[in-house]
Amino acid sequence: MADKARRKYVVSASRRTDMLACDPDRLLAALTGQLPTTRGLEPERVHTLLLSTKDFRPLLDHQGLSDVVKRCDQVCMNLTITGLGGTRLEPRVPNHKLLMNRVEELVDYIGDPRRIMWCFSPILSWEGLSNFSLELFESIATPVAMEGIKKSILTFYIPYGNSQIVPDLINRDKRILFAQKVDAIAQSLGMHMSICKMKNYHRLRCVDMQWYAELHPEKDDSVVEHYQKMKKPTGHCRDAIWDIGWYRPRCGHACKYCYGLTKVE
Repeated sequence: MADKARRKYVVSASRRTDMLACDPDRLLAALTGQLPTTRGLEPERVHTLLLSTKDFRPLLDHQGLSDVVKRCDQVCMNLTITGLGGTRLEPRVPNHKLLMNRVEELVDYIGDPRRIMWCFSPILSWEGLSNFSLELFESIATPVAMEGIKKSILTFYIPYGNSQIVPDLINRDKRILFAQKVDAIAQSLGMHMSICKMKNYHRLRCVDMQWYAELHPEKDDSVVEHYQKMKKPTGHCRDAIWDIGWYRPRCGHACKYCYGLTKVE
């Protein structure tokens, strides 16, 4: 118990729901220990706050949240921009061009572009909508790279039992060719690209304690040993982490491919 009282945390907000975009007030409450699930948490005890989001603008515009997050040692971000924002697949996600206009502000706020990872995920085609496109990838990757964001994770859509959609099949040969060409584009932009669960291209971790320790303002590596002692999540290339999010209520983006859907939705 004493060790827990002293320890700093790597906090995820959140892999379960987009807390930042859809409920910034509740995220603020969570970070200041005002929720039953986060009692005792305060920003000064956060080694790394990992924000996973499709819309980072509340981090810049919500003054109370912005001030509290600044009290964490550092903030990192897995920023998902698929190019499908505003379509039937992502009806309440902003168009990527709106976000690109403010990426420079985001980098300035976070303080180091290496703390931001761009996620082009999931890749899918459905009823005439598709981001299985080299042109779309490059159109987003180019301005992202210009802001110094050099890590990118891609994921092909994986069907699951409660899915509301049946995407078009993208066969293995097409995926391999796409991976080769995307890799070439990324390299030309000075980016390091990874494709989840794809042989020869699975290079990065979406949660990486060693990387957070390296980026930490004081190079604090205490989290590495602690989290490596914990059981890793099954089937994923990420470290164990304290996720302060929830599955219900459902994220407000209303994405058709959401992995948090139930059969009744």
